[in-house]
Amino acid sequence: MTLAGLVAKNALRNKLRSLPTILSIAFSIWLLTIMRAGAIVENALAKQHGWKPGDRIVIQGKFFPVNLELNIRGIYKPAVPARGIWFN
Repeated sequence: MTLAGLVAKNALRNKLRSLPTILSIAFSIWLLTIMRAGAIVENALAKQHGWKPGDRIVIQGKFFPVNLELNIRGIYKPAVPARGIWFN
């Protein structure tokens, strides 16, 4: 096998390894679109606050006068940790 063939094979293997994470995030985003007031939370943030899917959280705005009541629909593990939350 040539060097180019090995590089292509390794690139495909790396893409396939990330597929479960991509599918998990895609499924969670799909859930957000069909269920109102839903959120998916990064695993580090969920662990820090003791959140799990099904919990109801309230986010209070500091700069904008808004209080968001969200249901946690899923927890995801990103490639680069950022302690994020996605909501709809």
